[in-house]
Amino acid sequence: MNYLSSSRRVKLWQSLLPHWQQSVIGHSELGQAIIAFHQAPLDQCEVLAWSLMHGNETTGAEALTALIQQPQFGHKSWCIVPVLNPDGADAFTRLNHLGKDVNRDAIRSETKEGQALLSLMPRIQPKLVLNLHDQRSCFRGIGSDRPATFSLLAPCSNPKQKGGFDLEASKVASWMANWISQQHPHWGLARFNDSHYPNAFGDLWQSHAATITLETGITLSDWTRGETAQALALLLVNIDSTSWEEIFQNTPFDYLALPMNIDDAMDASVQMGNGQSCMLAYQETLQQGRLQAEWRVLKGDAQQSPAWRHWSSHLPRPMPGEVFDERSAQQIS
Repeated sequence: MNYLSSSRRVKLWQSLLPHWQQSVIGHSELGQAIIAFHQAPLDQCEVLAWSLMHGNETTGAEALTALIQQPQFGHKSWCIVPVLNPDGADAFTRLNHLGKDVNRDAIRSETKEGQALLSLMPRIQPKLVLNLHDQRSCFRGIGSDRPATFSLLAPCSNPKQKGGFDLEASKVASWMANWISQQHPHWGLARFNDSHYPNAFGDLWQSHAATITLETGITLSDWTRGETAQALALLLVNIDSTSWEEIFQNTPFDYLALPMNIDDAMDASVQMGNGQSCMLAYQETLQQGRLQAEWRVLKGDAQQSPAWRHWSSHLPRPMPGEVFDERSAQQIS
């Protein structure tokens, strides 16, 4: 996918949504405004969604941008924070400018980005909260031979407090699982462990409203996640157009029946001519304002775990840490 700076992404949203209200809910460590776009006053919004909490996880932001451009969009009232971590997004890094993980700051509230998200909690009472993330390509559901293109999590609210929305969130996750399975039966679909993580924002919001953490991964035909972003956008369109009664009438079973996620897969396994093997990991890096695909050589021999690509080569074994661009990686094989 193409790289967009935070300022360009916000300006794009402002041009696409000239009639939406904009609320500056805080500022990043470098002073960039963190903006919530909302169709109605905050206390009347039905859906809250944010993306780019981790600055190098762009699929959710791309899907939300596609969502707001759909002609049929607007059945529900939304509040969307498209760029929660603008400094991290500009640097294309998971962490904020101070090197802290915003998604682990729900309790301490040390990051300005986390404080911005927390400032919404007393001002909004949505029916659904969507926490959009990307996951690494090493994830797959247990027993699956495909990467987990979608992984769902209905986070666990504080078990010491009553009144959490865990059951309602599990019903929504079941509705999502059914939709994804019907639309993309050959894609990997899994769920994350729902143990309680008190410092995670999804777990905190689950005590406030039904909350889903939605993690998107690769497809075997598109490592850049463009296909995934399109599918996520259509899922969001259907959330917008489907009645709350239909969404919440599901049982948690279909969500709970999903295989658990494990992170043991390899991106590529290369069998060398001398009988040795090596592993390559796919990554995207920001270089001169553009995202570049790279393959990095990992330490050790290829393991027995699944690999999404299998290559053979008569070249000498590359050194751990050596990096190849897409074209050079193909020449290895």
